[in-house]
Amino acid sequence: MQRSVLAIAVISATVYLLSLGPHLWAGSAVSDATFQALSCGTCHKPDKKGSGPTLQEIARAYVGKQEQLVRYFMGESIPLIDTGKRKTMERQLSKTRELSDEERKDLASYILSFR
Repeated sequence: MQRSVLAIAVISATVYLLSLGPHLWAGSAVSDATFQALSCGTCHKPDKKGSGPTLQEIARAYVGKQEQLVRYFMGESIPLIDTGKRKTMERQLSKTRELSDEERKDLASYILSFR
């Protein structure tokens, strides 16, 4: 019985890790969790237009500008993509300001991985 439970747990964990795809291999499983916890995916989809720019659009705009994206998360920089929804994003930035420096860098790396 214990072997069956263990086998199911191992299989479940393997399936979950594989479902993370290339982002796991980029070391961004934690930043994906942060992205989800902050509900960023409500407005920002990988490649489908939502109420905000896609992750691909953001990644293209910030190529070579990861530090500027991190500063944006800190509220210290204006966005490179102006969607006219800056007030809506201001509420979200209050959450990203609460992240640690490392979490903000990881979140920026995660978003930039969608290029």
